[in-house]
Amino acid sequence: MADYQTSVDRVRAFVAGADQTRTDDLAELAASYSDYCRDANLRLRRCLDFLRRGLRSEAIQLAESQPNLLDMIAALDIPEIGEWEQLCAVYELARPMRMMVEGAQELNEAYAQQEPLQALLHDHRLLALGRAPLRDRLEVIRELAAADPTNQCWVEDQELFENARMRDLRADVTNAVRSRNVKVIDQLSSEIVRQKWRVQIPDDIRDVLSKASWALHHEEAIEELQQMVPDSRAARQAGSYVAAKQLLGMWEKIVADFKVQQTQELQDEMIALKKWVADREALQALQESFQVACDELRAVLRVNVAEEVLSDRLRAVQEIGLPMPADLERDYLSIKRKKDRTHRVEQTGIYVIIALFVLIAIVFVVLAIVKSH
Repeated sequence: MADYQTSVDRVRAFVAGADQTRTDDLAELAASYSDYCRDANLRLRRCLDFLRRGLRSEAIQLAESQPNLLDMIAALDIPEIGEWEQLCAVYELARPMRMMVEGAQELNEAYAQQEPLQALLHDHRLLALGRAPLRDRLEVIRELAAADPTNQCWVEDQELFENARMRDLRADVTNAVRSRNVKVIDQLSSEIVRQKWRVQIPDDIRDVLSKASWALHHEEAIEELQQMVPDSRAARQAGSYVAAKQLLGMWEKIVADFKVQQTQELQDEMIALKKWVADREALQALQESFQVACDELRAVLRVNVAEEVLSDRLRAVQEIGLPMPADLERDYLSIKRKKDRTHRVEQTGIYVIIALFVLIAIVFVVLAIVKSH
């Protein structure tokens, strides 16, 4: 148990007790309790002063030193403080200072504001102890400034670190351009463009990075396209539509992303690849249409349909211009012969009936003539 807690318990016990005789121990207790109250308020004032100056971390660090300040204030702020003050006045004992409760509440709010920043503050301390590069430390400070906008210290630190980083940045850009290190150039470009800077980025640094990045990426894109030429020709020679289509997509993406100014040889290769893919797609579409037409013809061959419907389905297959599958042609001819035989039988029956009608008519005419004579 903390020493101050012992004094608090004794004070509360004396106020609640029946025997309230003044003794030397009581005088020592009053002096001890008064000292604890004074020390707590003095430390709280220092914490509040830190908070006014934007030094929240320092204020919390001071408050958390032993004994914990908020715990101490909560214990010293006893409900019986009014009665104890009266006893101190009667017995001429050391009267305690009232606890600065409102100040303690302000400190408690600082704890609440500090809690979400703990991870970032931890990273900030680790980077500082490890003497990490300015770029890495600056990134954490930016996050702290964004997460804790009321703390002016982070804004000041950000500007301080950005000015220091700007001095190093010019040298980094020069070295990266000279060594033609496109990876580092892209990292530096990203650092300038994507980060929110409080200081002004010189235009010459932006221009140098932009031009160097474009030039180097353009060279890499040309080399990549040249390396794709043998694969393009091999895919066409092998008749691999999937490989050719994939290569064409990659080719067009590289040209679009880096605005590549292709040589005549590369342009011719791209045109040939695109035409080959287009021809294969057209042929594939034609084959799909032909397959649909054949399936429709097979469907009507299985049922008894009018000859006009059968002829329409056959015409749809023939108009595509591809050779009809042998089994489909055999089935069609078989059905067609059956329909022709049926048609001939029907026609013969019709002719016989007509002949009978004519014969009967002649008989009636002859009988009529005979009867008239």
